[in-house]
Order: sequence, then C-alpha cells, then structure tokens
Amino acid sequence: MRALLKGFLDIFSSRIGIDPRSASCFRVLLGFAVFFDVANNWNDRCDFYSDEGIVLQGTLDQESLWPNVHTWHPECSWTTKIFTVQLILAALLVLGFFTNSCSLVLWFLYCSQYRRNPYATSGGDALLRISCLWCGLMSTAGAHASLDRALWPTEATRAPGPVVDVASLGQRLLVGVPSTV
Repeated sequence: MRALLKGFLDIFSSRIGIDPRSASCFRVLLGFAVFFDVANNWNDRCDFYSDEGIVLQGTLDQESLWPNVHTWHPECSWTTKIFTVQLILAALLVLGFFTNSCSLVLWFLYCSQYRRNPYATSGGDALLRISCLWCGLMSTAGAHASLDRALWPTEATRAPGPVVDVASLGQRLLVGVPSTV
C-alpha cells in the first residue's frame, strides 16, 4: 500500500509540480514585466496617482484608501519615490535577491496603486498583481539562477525535480484557467 501511495505521489508531482528552473524563469520574466510596466507608467505617475492629477484623494471612497501607501503623501514627489522603489524591487526580482519578500512588497504596492486610481488600470495590471502574489508565495522562485541560492544554499535549492505546493498549484491555475475560458 505504501509503495502504491508513493507511486501515485510521484506521478502526481511529476505532472502537477513545477520545476524550480521554470519558477526561476517566471521570476525573471516577472521582474522584467514589472520594470517595463513602471517605465511605461513613469510619465503618467503624477497625473494618475497623486493629488496633482485627475483623481483627487478626497473624491475616492474612504474604504479604498486603506492600506494605501500612495495616499500617505498625495504629492507627486512621493509617487516618484514609490515608483523608484518598484523599479529597485523589479531589479532585485530579476537578480533573485530576497525573491519572496520583493514579490510580496510589489504585490502590496500594485494593490495600493489600484486603490489609488482604479480607473487607470487594465486586466494586465490585475494579472501582474496576481503574478506578484504567486511569485511571493512560491518558495522555489529563488531556487535557481539567483543570488538567494548563491548566498544561502539550502537542501530545498539543491533538490532536483518538481515541487508541489499550494503556490505551484495556484500558478498552474493562473496560467491554465484564463487560457481555457
């Protein structure tokens, strides 16, 4: 019975699990996507995400303002600092340095950006936000081709084969469900 269960788990993990190398590739591409998204929005940062633009903080619903780092200081200089932090985090994501933490902070900043001006977003922004969340939850995103692995090697980063966890299943659903609908 134990051998049968082990065989089932091996088949399940080989079909459903994510190879750590592909998770690392996802991390690098996500970092570039964040970088290009911030670069694309750079010229409009004051117009859409500060009180110097078209949507004033006072016109938004108070429930949408918490927790929102874009509304702590409604000036354009504060928005510029937030966008600069996003660029730095994107570079760290590409390099694989503090991968999970960078991804989760990026997710929080994108959620804050959406709450600051929900009218200046698209489906691509939602996909980017969800991808940052899953990359932050995925323990294997920094397992290969990263500074995390070079500086802090662990058994998990050296173990070959696919990894099955909640984040890898969520990532499969993120890629698979929209393409079938």
